[in-house]
Amino acid sequence: MRLLIFFLFLQASQTASLEEVSANLGGKITLHSGANVSWKLTTIEWSIYTNNTWIATYQNENVNVERVSRYKGRLHLNTTTGDLTINNVTTKDAMDYTVELSSDTQGTGKTINLKVKKPLQNPTISTHTNPIKQACVVVLDCVSQDNGVNLSWHVNPTVDNITRANGSHTELFALIDTRENSAGVSFTCTSSKDSVNASTVVTLNCKDSEVTPPAPVTSLPMQTSRQRDGIYYLLTYLGGAATVVLIIVLKKKYVTAENPLCKRLSILFCFCKN
Repeated sequence: MRLLIFFLFLQASQTASLEEVSANLGGKITLHSGANVSWKLTTIEWSIYTNNTWIATYQNENVNVERVSRYKGRLHLNTTTGDLTINNVTTKDAMDYTVELSSDTQGTGKTINLKVKKPLQNPTISTHTNPIKQACVVVLDCVSQDNGVNLSWHVNPTVDNITRANGSHTELFALIDTRENSAGVSFTCTSSKDSVNASTVVTLNCKDSEVTPPAPVTSLPMQTSRQRDGIYYLLTYLGGAATVVLIIVLKKKYVTAENPLCKRLSILFCFCKN
């Protein structure tokens, strides 16, 4: 009697052991029974719900994986290992699965909790390129439509860059030297959540946005020396003011003294102090 009680307790404790696995929506997952490879299985019973509704069984050398309508055509039972594979995983498949095994010498079982993960949408990248002499400055903005994701950048080959995260989007500011990166630079933005990733790649080449020389000016009206001087000083003043505004904006938004990009851009050099 004591031996029977001990066996039943051991059987219950083995069945109660809980293992957690996850599958991607629309993918497939194999639930491992945990059977020893040396066992010759005589009975395999996979069930769901607390009333042990069978969904796949191997009994009297017969396999039945068509017991529950919503699993029909999606299950495969390995009679050697006892493993159960679910294809075309749906959100309704997220639940506990219990397996009971019997062999010529012993029996065992366990419970597996299946979680279904929804795929992430690929992030979108918008770009802006400003060509300068033998290089170009690029600004990329990566946005994800999913909530609670982590966004990260990968640049290949490596160029000087600064990144700035802001909620559901992240920006990257980079300098591409055409002499060193004539084939272009690839920028990859990756969205991550719960071990699920989705990425978008764009490749930028400064040759695609070379500085266009100004068109020759003809038939300009004659101007006096005083008029030309006045226009020259006005344009110089406006250009200087615009440069100061640009420096302030870039400093607040992108520049850090430790970043090598700061020292590469002469327009920002005045802020590169240790």
